[in-house]
Amino acid sequence: MSPGGAAALSRPVSQQVALLWLKSLMSPKSRRTVMTSLDGSAHRLLGSGPVNRPCWIRPRAAGAAHVSPRDGPSPVKTRVPGVHVAMTITLWVSGLLPLVTRGFPPKSHLICTVPRGVFSAIASASRQHSSDAKVRSYLHYLRRKIKPPPSPPYSHVCQVGDPVLRGCAEAVDPREIRGPEVQKVIGTLVKVMRRLECVGLSAPQIGVPLRILALEFPERAVLDVPPAGREARGLTPVELRVFVNPQLRVLDSRTASFMEACESISGFSACVARYLSVEVSGLNEMAEPVTWQASGWPARILQHEMDHLDGVLYVDRMDSRTFTNVNWAEHND
Repeated sequence: MSPGGAAALSRPVSQQVALLWLKSLMSPKSRRTVMTSLDGSAHRLLGSGPVNRPCWIRPRAAGAAHVSPRDGPSPVKTRVPGVHVAMTITLWVSGLLPLVTRGFPPKSHLICTVPRGVFSAIASASRQHSSDAKVRSYLHYLRRKIKPPPSPPYSHVCQVGDPVLRGCAEAVDPREIRGPEVQKVIGTLVKVMRRLECVGLSAPQIGVPLRILALEFPERAVLDVPPAGREARGLTPVELRVFVNPQLRVLDSRTASFMEACESISGFSACVARYLSVEVSGLNEMAEPVTWQASGWPARILQHEMDHLDGVLYVDRMDSRTFTNVNWAEHND
């Protein structure tokens, strides 16, 4: 490999892109001059490549007399018009590309591309590489300046790690159930549940820490399961049911263990033991008192959603040896 090829491989990707753009704008003669200079000074500033001085600042030989422009032609190569400006633009572009594509660049790029006045502010942001720091691209930052982030109730399901999933939900004032705010939560809860085709969802899962849950197990979903599986799990169709301030009572203390999944722990499942039969009582979406007894799979759904209202996830009750990534086979394919 030639020295020029080795120097090119040592450049950061952003600088390579900037150099290709610069080369397309310059004549062949100017291109050779600035590329020779960039391999020296720009690489020295960026911490890589040979340490050569640009041709227009090469020092005089020892003992050589100083010759001013008025006395005659300069003994060193004269500056190519526009090359200095083009090099400055190139260095700035090579530093700004990571800002747009990845958020903030490493400190080594910041040192040579960011003016002294704003370096401290950006450098402090680049040091925030802890586990809870969320790095966003510059385009995402601009989008959030135009359109603010969504607020609860979300149209998506919160994922494990969100504090709302670990808190104890608050009871709803019965007088407010028919009000617009609670009705909006219930409507969003049902809409998200049906869009994701899940059989149950609780208000904390859409970012609202209220004791509200909904479940629905349509007949078509039951028919998708083979008859042997329906009988073993106790699958029965369930019409849409909404419970506000629900209270659970165990009717049959015997348990059965089956695999469970959760939209808040997307992509995983595990074996969880649940009671065979339970009774739930509370208020419906019209603030009317309701009581429902469930057994088999509907009872499992109820217990799963009731756990969400108390900040409990199925991973807290699972058999840890059965914890499974549902896409594990695809990773080996």
